[in-house]
Amino acid sequence: MSDLDCGAKCLKGTLIAFNILFWLCGGALLGIGIWMAVDDEAFDTLSITNPDGLDDPFWAGIVYTTIAVGALVFLVGFLGWVGACCENGCMLVTYCCITGICLAGELVIGILAIVYRDSIDDAAVQSMYEDVIKSYTRPSEQNVTVTVNWDKQMQKLECCGAYNHTDWWKNDNFDSSQGDSVPYTCCKMNDDTEYPWARTDVRDVNKCMAEGRSPNFDNKEELFDQGCGEATSEWVEDQSAIIIGVSFGFMAVQILGIIFAACLKCELDKS
Repeated sequence: MSDLDCGAKCLKGTLIAFNILFWLCGGALLGIGIWMAVDDEAFDTLSITNPDGLDDPFWAGIVYTTIAVGALVFLVGFLGWVGACCENGCMLVTYCCITGICLAGELVIGILAIVYRDSIDDAAVQSMYEDVIKSYTRPSEQNVTVTVNWDKQMQKLECCGAYNHTDWWKNDNFDSSQGDSVPYTCCKMNDDTEYPWARTDVRDVNKCMAEGRSPNFDNKEELFDQGCGEATSEWVEDQSAIIIGVSFGFMAVQILGIIFAACLKCELDKS
C-alpha cells in the first residue's frame, strides 16, 4: 500500500463507494435489458405497430445494448473496487478505459430510445389502420395472432381502432352477425373480468355498440374513445423515458467515477 495523504484516502474511499453503486447500477441495467427481452406484454403492445419483435432494429438495439452494457458495468464495478482497495494504478487505468466504453454504450442506448420513442409516426398508425380494416377477424378464423394482439392491447391501453372507433366501420370480418359496430374489446369490461374476454363480459354492450355507431367522439361512457396509435405512442414514450433516464443517470455517475479514478491514479504516482 502507498502512503497516501488524507485527501487521497478520502478519494480512495469515495471511489470504493462509487463502485459499489456501479454494481447496483449494472445489476439494474442488466435487469432492465433482460426484462425488455422476455416481457411478453411489451412485445404484444409493440406488435400492433410492428410484428417483428426483436427483429425490429431499434428495439433489438435497445435490448441487446442494454444487456451488454449492464453486464459490463456490473463487472467493471468489481474492477474499480479492487483497483481502489489494492491501490493498483494499472487496474485503475483499465477501469477508466472500460468505463469509457460503457459510457459510449449507454449513449447509444439513450439515442436509440429517443429514436424509437419518435418512431410511432403516421406511417406506423397507417399500418395499424390496415390491420384494423383487413386483418382483424374473429378469433376462430385466420389471422388469430393479429386479432388476439389487438384485443389484448385495446383492453390494456383502453383504446379503440388505429385512429378512432370509426376505423372499424370499414371492417367486415369481426362479429357483424350480431350487429356489432366495434369489437367488444373496444368496450369497458366488468371489473372482475380477465382474458380471454367474451361479449357477455362487456359492462353495457348495447350502449357501447350504440356509441360505436355514433360519429360523435365526445361523451363516450362505455366505449374507449382514444385511438390505439396515440395510446401506443404514449406507452412507448413512457417506457423509453425510463430507459433514457436510467442511461443518462448512469453516465453522470460513471463520469464522476472516471474523474475519481484518474485523480487517485495521480496521487498513487506521486506517492
